[in-house]
Amino acid sequence: KQLDSGIKGDTKITLNNGLTLPISDVNVNDELLIGIKVIAIVKIDARDMNIYTHQISDTIVIWGTKNIHINDNNLGKINCMNLKSDYIESTKHNEEFLYHLITDKKGFIVNNVFVNDYNSGIDLYLK
Repeated sequence: KQLDSGIKGDTKITLNNGLTLPISDVNVNDELLIGIKVIAIVKIDARDMNIYTHQISDTIVIWGTKNIHINDNNLGKINCMNLKSDYIESTKHNEEFLYHLITDKKGFIVNNVFVNDYNSGIDLYLK
């Protein structure tokens, strides 16, 4: 529960062709913004996990688990484990699943921010 990494299913992801869809509807081999190719979809049982509201900047919010990592050219490296994020206890949210992606560029764009892919949430702690 502490190291798993997932994002709310209704989080919008933009494909390279301009189409925007929820992360829960992204498929393997989809091409995302800046030519990022989806290699795998990770679907996480969220029924016993807390969901956090990560306020990345004044205008950028990402909803998901605590173990989300950002490596953005403008914002720098942000480990959401270190943010004081508000949370919704597992018994008080209605999310059955959370989602994450594995990509050929080790991340993808969410709300105009580069979020590291699922593997980074584990790789960071295995080094």
